[in-house]
Amino acid sequence: MKKPASAILACLLTCLALLQLSGCKYRLQWVRVEDETESVSETEPPTTEAPETLPPTTEAPTISPLQEQGIIYESENYRPEPMDTAAVLRLYTDSVNAVKRALPGFKKKDDQNFTDLQAGGKGVLVNKIFNMVAREVMRHASGDSSVATVPPQDEEQVLEIFPIYGQEFACDLTELSLITSAVCYTDGEHEKIVITLADTSNAEPVSTQYGRIMTPAPRQDIADKITKYFVMLDEEKFKFDFRYTGSEIICILDKETKKLQYLSQKMIVLIDINLDLDFRLFSAELVKASGTVVNHVEYTDFDWSQPTD
Repeated sequence: MKKPASAILACLLTCLALLQLSGCKYRLQWVRVEDETESVSETEPPTTEAPETLPPTTEAPTISPLQEQGIIYESENYRPEPMDTAAVLRLYTDSVNAVKRALPGFKKKDDQNFTDLQAGGKGVLVNKIFNMVAREVMRHASGDSSVATVPPQDEEQVLEIFPIYGQEFACDLTELSLITSAVCYTDGEHEKIVITLADTSNAEPVSTQYGRIMTPAPRQDIADKITKYFVMLDEEKFKFDFRYTGSEIICILDKETKKLQYLSQKMIVLIDINLDLDFRLFSAELVKASGTVVNHVEYTDFDWSQPTD
């Protein structure tokens, strides 16, 4: 039997009075039960207090796969391995030098551009000079060959388009002070190495430490090409500087075999050119140009299936 409305109202007033006296915070709501009788239930309201702060985790941060670099690994569970800079460099050196020896097949992809051109003097002349210098920097940074796919055991192509270009080694860096960061991560099946290098100016290929791990442009070759524009130009009358910054290496190895599966090398080159064109035949003019070359080279799809000696 249903209770009369007056009885229900009296019950509610009594409950409210008790709650006010007790100081407790409750919310009243009507609940329809199966026997169609109405009753009042007491439920705690949602809390407005801040959730309990969790203790800081001791786990290493998760490293996302290299989707932005054009290679995707399903696992996102990369964790740092306990390796110092020397050990990481040694692991990287052994893995990339093995490519020069074992000659696996691979694919190469270049991504290059130059931006932020600022010029003073005769615009056409400055643009020609700067474009020539930028092309030379990019050519040396990515290698002379335009081949995108290298078959296994092609010694000539591996020598020419896998860094260090034209050399029998891919890394021979010994000066650890050039490295600003070197970390190795693992997901159990792969090892991912990330190396960043200190900014350096006017590095030369092979003869400098930077040129034994990255691919800078030879400045004398570029100086010779600049003088072709001005037969009478004294090299002491012009200068140009290359500032290598943002240098980063990322590679992924098979953890068990240490065979290379992916390699990325990125360089940002800040170019600054000053030409003092005083030939006595016409008025002196100072030609200035500056700009930024961004060079990114990737190596993927390594084929290690061919037997090696």
